[in-house]
Amino acid sequence: MGLKQTLLIVNSEQFGYHVDTLKYCENLAGLYSIIYLCWDHGLEKIEKEHVDVVYVSRTGNFFSRTLRFINQFKQHQRRRRTIVFIVYFKVMATFLKLFFPSNVFVLDVRTGHVKGSGLIRYLMDQLILLESMMFRHVTIISDDLATKLGIKNYTVVPLGGELIPRQELDFKDLALVYSGTLKNRNIHQVIDGVALYLRTCQPSQTLRFDVFGRGTEDDLNLIRERIRVNHLEAVVTLHGYVENSKVLRYISDCSNIGVSYIPMTSYFDHQPPTKTFEYLLCGIPVIATGTQANIEVINDSNGVIVSDTPESFAQGLAQVVARTGQYHTEGIQSSLRQFSWQNISLDLHKVLSKLH
Repeated sequence: MGLKQTLLIVNSEQFGYHVDTLKYCENLAGLYSIIYLCWDHGLEKIEKEHVDVVYVSRTGNFFSRTLRFINQFKQHQRRRRTIVFIVYFKVMATFLKLFFPSNVFVLDVRTGHVKGSGLIRYLMDQLILLESMMFRHVTIISDDLATKLGIKNYTVVPLGGELIPRQELDFKDLALVYSGTLKNRNIHQVIDGVALYLRTCQPSQTLRFDVFGRGTEDDLNLIRERIRVNHLEAVVTLHGYVENSKVLRYISDCSNIGVSYIPMTSYFDHQPPTKTFEYLLCGIPVIATGTQANIEVINDSNGVIVSDTPESFAQGLAQVVARTGQYHTEGIQSSLRQFSWQNISLDLHKVLSKLH
């Protein structure tokens, strides 16, 4: 058997903290010799068998660390039969393509720009479009995002989730879970919504709400304040960041309602949320805000759509509780089975294997 082709994944995010590329590595390690090149953000190092992770220090000014990153890329792209898969990395993607044009490159776009003013978001989205024109091969998370950005020639590599076998749903108690970034997601509104539901509906079941994820100190302090003001210390647990595989096991074993709460803004509207896919593939119904991406996958058999207000969330939670008899694990999972990370990774392999 010949040597495996090298897949060099380039990402600004530290290994293990970007779910999509983590799952590609897990599922494609048997087909490729995988190198993952990333910044060292000082987070806990996550290790995966058969993945060679190269960390680049971010010390120094912009120019010194950029040169350091390019030098590391130069050392690891020398292997024969290498495919370079770059998760959009502002400006760096273009530098690497210009300096090392003989490589086979794939530019992967997972998101539009979601920070700053409308003008900043527009300009940053235009930069993504401009840089994408440098690449012959582009993959993107959805047709909607490609349309929003104006990218014409691309292959869709969608979001997914881990398909995890579990026992049939039991709603004897209500076990809500949120997993994902806490930055600019207004999860404090969900806390207020939970409090409103408890006051107005006075459910017979015990309710708990587990929140997993990282955010700024301002985000975390606002969540803690709403927990305190609403006297929910015994109901809501703020866990912080927990490794994805452990969170998924917790969702599968200990949760029965997923929360996919995303602000309803134009710049989030076409961003497919990882958490929605993860909850559904774990077999639990989802309370999801009405972004276009959520509306496409949520229906009466697997959850409810709400607005991004505490009042609407409380109403949505009441709806889910009223419908618990119609939610079934197998039915919920089957609605998105094609979006398991294993299937998506194999589809990506089919795309990569045709490159030249």
